[in-house]
Amino acid sequence: MDKETNVKIRTTLLFEYCKRSYGKSDNPEMHFYKMPELRDTDNEIIKANAVYLIAKNLVRGGVDEDASHSFPWITRINPTGLKLVERIVDESESKIPELQDKLKDKTDTQDRVLGFIAYCFKFKDVPTEILDVAKKIVI
Repeated sequence: MDKETNVKIRTTLLFEYCKRSYGKSDNPEMHFYKMPELRDTDNEIIKANAVYLIAKNLVRGGVDEDASHSFPWITRINPTGLKLVERIVDESESKIPELQDKLKDKTDTQDRVLGFIAYCFKFKDVPTEILDVAKKIVI
């Protein structure tokens, strides 16, 4: 698995569970394997990254074992994961003028994070500048 793919999947999962924690997800009951942003990603790669987030205590979840298969599940983002997302927002904002402009009137942390996530998901993929910031934080 390449580093950029892992970062993309991890940030996508963190962003979605962050939105769910704020009650702002468009897919609050959808399993992460079926998330539109991960639709074209191999399930084994998604699974490995979900297990990583669980092991790093960024999300609450676990891994169920069933004969020869394992099945990770996530219930919510942890405070550590929320802080990590906030750090990605802060560091990305300082590097991207368009993002600075989008977030300039948002003073509440939740509004800033949700505005940032909306900015990221308006593209097909998370913008390269944001992935570069996330690579230093999420891995």
